Amino acid sequence: MTRIDQMRQNKNTIMKKLFLLLSIPVLLSTACTKQKGLDDNPVSHNNSAFEDNPNGGGGNNTTSVPMAVLSAFNTRYPDATRIEWKKLSDGNFKAESFRGSVSWQAIFTAAGNLVKEERD
Repeated sequence: MTRIDQMRQNKNTIMKKLFLLLSIPVLLSTACTKQKGLDDNPVSHNNSAFEDNPNGGGGNNTTSVPMAVLSAFNTRYPDATRIEWKKLSDGNFKAESFRGSVSWQAIFTAAGNLVKEERD
């Protein structure tokens, strides 16, 4: 093998390694981005839900949320404001709300049982 062939082979090897090193961060960044999926479908919206919410904090998208879920949420979080509901693909309901200046999420079963609560 001539010296020129060795230089070309080294150059190709270096280029392959460089390409691999540069593609890893791109792959990792796309794998870590949140994509809106089927489990984050908003529940249908009804403007009258704002006036009907006894906690005074708004509460959009409540028309398709079962009364048991709304009752459990309002009992547990009477001071919640800016409430948004989403129906998850597993049949549970997720409420995103604020208590004071802190953002919270709570997941309830259709029967109104709390599955999970989390501070954002």
